[in-house]
Amino acid sequence: MGVRRMAVLSIHLQEGFVDDMAVVRLNGAESGRWTHLSTKQLLGYAEVIDLPKPAGEDIQLELSLPNRGLSGRVLVPGAGDSFVAVNVADGQLQIAVRDRPFSYA
Repeated sequence: MGVRRMAVLSIHLQEGFVDDMAVVRLNGAESGRWTHLSTKQLLGYAEVIDLPKPAGEDIQLELSLPNRGLSGRVLVPGAGDSFVAVNVADGQLQIAVRDRPFSYA
């Protein structure tokens, strides 16, 4: 019998980040803080945060940029790997979930 791997929650902080701090919460519990995040124009993202995904039910993901007073929430399916795109545009966080990885140039 093969080894069962834990599903991954991959959060991609993409466009619009300028020396930001990001706070990630899963189901209300803080999962981490990242500082000095800036979008790398050649790569198309600021940071990729891979977290083990809690098994079972859907997950309430909240991401905030406290220094800008921005936050957003999204419901992430509990089954399988999930990939979350986060962009800052027009003074807001835009968050989208998908079930396949992102590709960068």
